[in-house]
Amino acid sequence: MPDRPEAQERQQHALDAYAAARRVLQGRPAMVDLVGALVLVEDGSRALAEARALEAGTGVPRASRPCSFDPRHPGATQAVRWERDLDVAACPACRAERAPNALLEDGRPWFEGDSLWARTGFGAFEDDLPQRVIRGELKR
Repeated sequence: MPDRPEAQERQQHALDAYAAARRVLQGRPAMVDLVGALVLVEDGSRALAEARALEAGTGVPRASRPCSFDPRHPGATQAVRWERDLDVAACPACRAERAPNALLEDGRPWFEGDSLWARTGFGAFEDDLPQRVIRGELKR
């Protein structure tokens, strides 16, 4: 257990993210849920790296958000202006497209639905995604 409180907080966030990913994978997850589990694992890995850096007193690694259109897309993301004046993270391919290739849920882009993933932007809009999954807010 880290000594520094801020490192302890990031380590706890990592553990929560991993526990949330396990919960998502229970049962018969849809593709969008599998992507959500991947996002949670990556979030946990970032938080663990931050905890280690904070404990060591070194620079905290800069977090990069996944592509807002499909978190599986590779490449460093940059903020782009999207509908309703939202700034979202987009990979190079989605930044280049007028109509980005979005992950689909029930035949439409995931962000048009009312899932926990859509309400939180896979955690991009709010930092408490792991806790919300653990509390049971992920409805299938």
